[in-house]
Amino acid sequence: MHFNKYIAPVKVPRKRKKQSKDAVPVKEIMPFVWHMYEQNQELVRENERLRCELEKQHSYIPGTAEIVEETDGIDSCQEDGDND
Repeated sequence: MHFNKYIAPVKVPRKRKKQSKDAVPVKEIMPFVWHMYEQNQELVRENERLRCELEKQHSYIPGTAEIVEETDGIDSCQEDGDND
């Protein structure tokens, strides 16, 4: 079967090296980078909260900033189950 050579090779994930006992945390080496990381995590959480809120209010198309006409679609963030 000649077509096998066209199949993309499967990448086997490498095992992560265990962190040595005397490893210094990123927080200490690069406080600025750590601060940026924490700030980013906060923004990610805030973005998720706002996206969820937007989905409750409107029909929201994931991956876009468009708000489309309101429909009777299923809201993914609705926990109580009533769909009005």
